[in-house]
Amino acid sequence: MILLSIGSNQGDRLALFAQAAALLAEKGVKILEASAVYETEPFGFHEQPPFLNAVLVVETTAVPEQLLAVCLAVETALGRKRSVRWGPRTLDLDILYISGIQCHSEQLTLPHPGLFQRAFVLVPLWELLKERLPEDLAAVPERLADLQADVQGVRWYAPFPLPQARRK
Repeated sequence: MILLSIGSNQGDRLALFAQAAALLAEKGVKILEASAVYETEPFGFHEQPPFLNAVLVVETTAVPEQLLAVCLAVETALGRKRSVRWGPRTLDLDILYISGIQCHSEQLTLPHPGLFQRAFVLVPLWELLKERLPEDLAAVPERLADLQADVQGVRWYAPFPLPQARRK
């Protein structure tokens, strides 16, 4: 199982999600399932508009470093500029988790180091996987309970902009 997070707080956020889904598919990353889209207040740098966030279950033959390159290329194609850490962005794609893989390189850490600290990731992840949570993600319900104040700020926004058959 491969999990990606997707976020945006600039421009037409839902349209950017749809464009990202199309670009991922063009680059060999098939979206199998998508959570609903949630709106949240910004994390880290607070002087910016709210974010939309979702979690995707994807399939690809790419190795983790190749998948990271695809994610970065999609971000760039959709106007991502990296100027302020945790700042405004048209699109943010992060690899959260790949079953059976742990990685700690200069470019990539898996599972994602912020996975268990961010309600805007855990809420959509739980929505998607609560019935079939991988064993190495078993801490998700406990972390959601610990982050309850943050969880309250994660508001359902819309279905993910994919064909009906792929929504969860």
